[in-house]
Amino acid sequence: GGRFLERPLKDLAGMDEDRREALLLHLHSKEYAIGHGCAATWDPGHQSPGLIRAEFLPHADVLPLEAPEDRTSPLVVSRFAQADGQAGDNSDASMLTLLQEIPQRYAQWVEQIAATRLAQVPDDFTRDADRQLARCRRSCERIMAGIEELRTKPQAMEAFRMANSAMVEVLRRSDWERKHGAGGRVYDPALAKPVDECRWRPFQLAFVLQCLSSITKPESEDRKVCDLLWFPTGGGKTEAYLLLTAFV
Repeated sequence: GGRFLERPLKDLAGMDEDRREALLLHLHSKEYAIGHGCAATWDPGHQSPGLIRAEFLPHADVLPLEAPEDRTSPLVVSRFAQADGQAGDNSDASMLTLLQEIPQRYAQWVEQIAATRLAQVPDDFTRDADRQLARCRRSCERIMAGIEELRTKPQAMEAFRMANSAMVEVLRRSDWERKHGAGGRVYDPALAKPVDECRWRPFQLAFVLQCLSSITKPESEDRKVCDLLWFPTGGGKTEAYLLLTAFV
């Protein structure tokens, strides 16, 4: 039987950057029809559909998204809190070395994407892809700048340590509330999540470090940027925002 062809993109030259970048990110999602007063739907897959239907209550399966935690060494929250000034896992030097893994691994990923996927981008979207890669590289620079602020400014390091100390308790209490908080029970630290199981996901610390120098430097040009986290509900946005708030 016959197959439907993908609808051609129109007016690319007149589109704003946000629309073009959204199209670039979703080039893998083909559009074969649009509805008027209803939705158009077809069976998902890589092949052009042979059947398109009108749908008044469209639905789609949205797969869960989980932030990987194995891209760096374990980011145990307590390693960033309660420094005793001695050599070991809680020393400033050890903590900074651990944090440095985040921009290093991120930069490797960005360059891997540039090397393996840029050639696959259609010519109409090359400039958009270059612009997005430039933003990724700039984000990496800002993360490294945040680490440098911790390295060179004792007050920033102290604030970061105190913020993480507070977050250890927040994470433990939140876990206890979910498991034991019904019925107005009084918080029992003995039943809370063990301290060494309270961990950051790399994207959470990356976001905080990216924003850090714009907080410690009043003259920072990055104060003109509104940084937001995008991640599905339950992924850890609130905790990252809380850590940054506690730092301030």
